[in-house]
Amino acid sequence: MVIRVEIGKKEAFYLDPKTIFYIKSEGKYKTFYGENPKNKPLAQNIDINFEKLLKIISPYGFEQISKSETVNINKIHKRTNLEITLTNGEILYISESNKTSFFNKIKRLFR
Repeated sequence: MVIRVEIGKKEAFYLDPKTIFYIKSEGKYKTFYGENPKNKPLAQNIDINFEKLLKIISPYGFEQISKSETVNINKIHKRTNLEITLTNGEILYISESNKTSFFNKIKRLFR
């Protein structure tokens, strides 16, 4: 399944949520990382409102883990305390401020 992410009124890009491992925010710009050779971003420097993006991708298993990173829960291989190892071996960290909401989402998924 491919989702359309609108950027402004005349521009959009298309991504398959299943191929995205995580999204990194740097100011107003977002970079999408995922199943791509040589660990290159799937898309980068995308200017989109963060709340709007979360509304689009949340139904596909994405959860914010820090101020700058949102992870695809389906790509988590293991978690040790606040450290997440993705299926591609990358390591991300859950912030203290996002810990409760992240853990609650995981609990709801595995009931």
